Amino acid sequence: MRKPLALLFFLLVTPCIAEPPQPTDGFEWKLDERFSDEFNGSELDRSKWLDHHPFWKGRPPAKFDPSTLSVSDGMLRIHNRMLDEPEGDYTIAGGAVVSKSNQAHYGYYEARLKASNISMSTTFWMSNRSAPYGDGEASQELDIVEAIGAPQRFPNWNRQWKPNTHFFYTVNGERKGYSQNDSVALDPPSGEAFHTYAAWWVDANTVHYYLDDVHCMTVQPSTEVSPKPFDRPMQINMVTETYKWETTPTPEAISNDEINSSYYDWVRVYQLVKKP
Repeated sequence: MRKPLALLFFLLVTPCIAEPPQPTDGFEWKLDERFSDEFNGSELDRSKWLDHHPFWKGRPPAKFDPSTLSVSDGMLRIHNRMLDEPEGDYTIAGGAVVSKSNQAHYGYYEARLKASNISMSTTFWMSNRSAPYGDGEASQELDIVEAIGAPQRFPNWNRQWKPNTHFFYTVNGERKGYSQNDSVALDPPSGEAFHTYAAWWVDANTVHYYLDDVHCMTVQPSTEVSPKPFDRPMQINMVTETYKWETTPTPEAISNDEINSSYYDWVRVYQLVKKP
């Protein structure tokens, strides 16, 4: 069996600059209401968000369960818990909030959140479905943050921010493609404090990543498969998951209401528009 083709990213890591992104000359940032929410109401805004993932039940043993979601005190809360009864391979209830629009495109994407303090993830990412490309099909994914507040297998994960950028290319049933993962120190840890995680998706070939309004890295994806690897619009995902590569939280941990919830203070998206 052939090994998947590994294609590399060209990663430019620059010193952190303590300032938010400056718009392109002649342009200014405009809030995109389709994907922005301060969570100031008493329930999820159904004009913007789904309370489930439209194409995915979740990775066992955690499924996406709408009952874990609530909005109060200016926060979106995902209350991770044990299922009352196992459902096949699923024993844990996580949650998913997904944008109704899948037309998120170039712009600035940021969310202020605090991860649960268990070994489940609290995430903010963008993705699209596979579409025909070349001899196969391709999809893209921008993982702005996959935080784990109390990691077990990789104990320092909660003290690192690891954005990912994926281009998946499938030919004759074999997935090929490339991914980039780099890290920046995170203090306080993700399960103990709120942080603002952001990406400026500049164009099909450039993504800048920001942590707490500090520019920390720039990614220029490989063009070996596609000259414009990130040119398609995406949907926004805010989900809590279990991972195969991370230890599943114990029932005692996930039942502890002091540590089992993920909190999103807000999500804001800006588009560049020409100045008047």
